[in-house]
Amino acid sequence: MVSMLPMNNRRPSMNPRWANVLLVDDDHALLEALSGTLQLRLGHFTLDTCDTGIKGLAALSATRYDTIITDVRMPSMSGLEFLARVKAAQPETPVVLISGHGDRALVSKALEAGASDFIGKPFEREVLIRTMRQTLNLSRLRSLLERQQAMIARARDHHMCIVEKLSQSNEKWLDLLAQTIVKDESVDRPGDGLLRRETVEQQVHIFSQRADRHRAILDAFLEKATHAHRQTLEELNVAQETVRRLALTRLHDLS
Repeated sequence: MVSMLPMNNRRPSMNPRWANVLLVDDDHALLEALSGTLQLRLGHFTLDTCDTGIKGLAALSATRYDTIITDVRMPSMSGLEFLARVKAAQPETPVVLISGHGDRALVSKALEAGASDFIGKPFEREVLIRTMRQTLNLSRLRSLLERQQAMIARARDHHMCIVEKLSQSNEKWLDLLAQTIVKDESVDRPGDGLLRRETVEQQVHIFSQRADRHRAILDAFLEKATHAHRQTLEELNVAQETVRRLALTRLHDLS
């Protein structure tokens, strides 16, 4: 069963200011130490713990995690196998490894397989906190990117719907204008026909102005949203590269 740590700052994961974190380690003393450190130094997150990879996968099937920390060496399921299963289920979720002395080859394979970073045993609190903040930032940026993409898609759909309706309405007004012109030619009092035509032409003009305003508003919104999306993507790429370089630097120091 997943252990849900009693924390006063638990909040629903739908709130973008809060994060879900999963710790997986068969060493209960280390699990408690990690949990305590994170609880003291990081806020705005929920924390689940498991002592096996199998239990971790069960937790993963019910929750979308923003960061997962797992030991490399565990019974019944290795950290590498657990990593592979995580990446299959939630490929964008950052996974941080807990490695001991002599695990350089395993850590190297894990980084190649998609792990974001690792912390060594005995772990330094500052390294742990810095790593967690970096990986949680990756998840925050990816979540923001997803929301922006969804918003842009909805805006484009809305834009296309309005454009289609405007096009259909415009055709109706043009048909009405054509019918009015035909009627003008058959009236006994030309002044009446001219007045009727001017009225319809005025309505066509008003409608055209309204359509142009809608297009301008939607185009401006899409331009701003697309610009924000590009900025978030660039920030995410920079953050990913920073985490990757730091991990490779510390991996080199293990040798």
